[in-house]
Amino acid sequence: MKLNKLSICNIDILRQNQAIREAGAEDLLFCISINGKSLASSEIWDYVTEKKMKSILITQLEDTDDLNWFDLILNIGPNQGYNSSKYGVLYILDQITSAYKMRQKYFC
Repeated sequence: MKLNKLSICNIDILRQNQAIREAGAEDLLFCISINGKSLASSEIWDYVTEKKMKSILITQLEDTDDLNWFDLILNIGPNQGYNSSKYGVLYILDQITSAYKMRQKYFC
């Protein structure tokens, strides 16, 4: 995995699909889906498996049998109401970004 680029996609599905089509086996895909079900029937699976990309899902979904194509599923816990899921997602992304930047700083 290369540590020389960090790509952020907004919620526009067309831009997400374009970024995934341009990615390769050396890239790591993070998907964030609070309910996760939309990814079970998504064409993202085709791109990821075809390119042999590594993938991580961040979700609150407990039944992830349909999503076993992800290499790692990070469950941020059940919804506690008041749209609390956004805080768990922000924390996870902050930790991942910090670790990425530290590795990039010291190992590039």
